[in-house]
Amino acid sequence: MRDSVKFFLLAAIVTLITACGGGGSGGGDTTVAISSTPVAITPANAETVAATTFDAAIGLDEASLGASSIVGAVTTTSNEPFDLTDFAQRQLQRGARLFAESSGALATGVIISGSEPCSSGSFSYTLDDADNNSALSTGDSFSLQFNSCSDGTTTINGGLSLTGVIVSGDIETPVAPYSVQATFSFNNLSVSESGETATVAGSITINLGSTDGVTLTSQLSGSSVLLTAGADSARISNFNFSASENLNTGAWTISVDATIDSNIQGGRTVLVTITPFEGFDFDDPYTGEALITGANNSSVRIIVLDAVNVRLEVDEDGDGTAETTIDTTWAQLRS
Repeated sequence: MRDSVKFFLLAAIVTLITACGGGGSGGGDTTVAISSTPVAITPANAETVAATTFDAAIGLDEASLGASSIVGAVTTTSNEPFDLTDFAQRQLQRGARLFAESSGALATGVIISGSEPCSSGSFSYTLDDADNNSALSTGDSFSLQFNSCSDGTTTINGGLSLTGVIVSGDIETPVAPYSVQATFSFNNLSVSESGETATVAGSITINLGSTDGVTLTSQLSGSSVLLTAGADSARISNFNFSASENLNTGAWTISVDATIDSNIQGGRTVLVTITPFEGFDFDDPYTGEALITGANNSSVRIIVLDAVNVRLEVDEDGDGTAETTIDTTWAQLRS
């Protein structure tokens, strides 16, 4: 799946990443003032609303924000954005390793704590091995706290905790078939690279898995998560995000429903996927359709024409019929 408009994962996470390792109802700063007043959608602001809403929703996987960059608020040196889903899987693998290395150190009901260095900085951890099997398994929980943990290009601060863990198969390697579900609570977790910083606060339930080692599927859901990049902030609430990726062909699909409060668009919009978005590798989607609704049922419908072109149908008066059609491109929406 492409890294510019792809699978959130935290977010991702809310995924929310790199070899270094939460809010809402679970932790983090959710006090950022963002208007929840519905936005009146007009031909004048339709492109901004479309880009901002779509970007923030996809930001559950990439932590990207705002109309200025559908490709993500924080990119790596290879122009790959911060991928919350990838981050989540890496932290699950990190947790699995820590549990395995604790073999013999844990007794049932005993919590163990420790710390490890990064290339620079460090992270600390707390493990609760509920069944004392020295493996990350159903019923376990753990937390990580990062202190300027850097791999040389990316620096992570803040914390996260995992609860509600349900595991099937080998998730440390991983080896298919496997699946894992967990609720990530992000406590102002920040990722900085190349002068850019993205922060996530809130709680996301993530379900990742593969039956054959070729097709990766993920679902993200939650009641509220706050994504911040510089002066741009978006609160995504009542969200359901699903995606799949074929690791051999690079083909990916995305479907997301969410409510978005954004300071860029000046209030609230509601996004509903009509037809899942599909694409290959780093390309923009070549098909897909979504409806974004604002004040008084005003709306803008995103219709993907191909991997370059996008059509926006604007219903300003909310009567269900579009009065204005805007043909644009993914590049223009990013500008």
